[in-house]
Amino acid sequence: MIEESHEHGPRTGLPWLDLILAGSAIFISVVSLIISIHHGRTMEKLVAANDKQVKASTLPILRFGTGNMDVNDKTRMVHFDVTNGGTGPAIVEWLRIKWNGQPTDGPRDLLDRCCRTRPYTLSLSRNIASGMTLPAEQSQSVFYVRAGDADPDLYQRLDTEARFKIEAEACYCSVLDECWITDFKARAKSVRYCELIPQNERW
Repeated sequence: MIEESHEHGPRTGLPWLDLILAGSAIFISVVSLIISIHHGRTMEKLVAANDKQVKASTLPILRFGTGNMDVNDKTRMVHFDVTNGGTGPAIVEWLRIKWNGQPTDGPRDLLDRCCRTRPYTLSLSRNIASGMTLPAEQSQSVFYVRAGDADPDLYQRLDTEARFKIEAEACYCSVLDECWITDFKARAKSVRYCELIPQNERW
């Protein structure tokens, strides 16, 4: 014959004391559970705050601008630049420049559309912005034309009128793979990724 034995928690022999001990154990368990939940929520808030801080410290803000003087030697030159005004590197997936709302396929195509009045010869300098990583608070010239290297009529039209009508559009990402598309007029729009554009439109 097999006898079953059952273990019971220790008892004092005093019912009221046993009740107090059992109640205390339940109370301590409840308090521990509340503390654990509170600790978990606190950790979630800390993680969320840390995530926001990391994003803020790696946020790129791409800008496009133009000027008509070399800041170093003060010579006359029309230049177009992209600047990263954010706190983290800007990975420029692509940049395109437009005239009358239509993409152009390079500086000469742009100048033919905006400023050509007759056949001309021209010396210009260009840097490829698409695909580059631009550090925070840094600028990169996209292209520039010096007054001394250009047809006078073309340069005059570019400097006084056309450069203010030239438009640009870009898609860029942060080092955290967060991406934005911008026309440099309205606030940059967040996108999941940068869609591909034709190779000839990439500046």
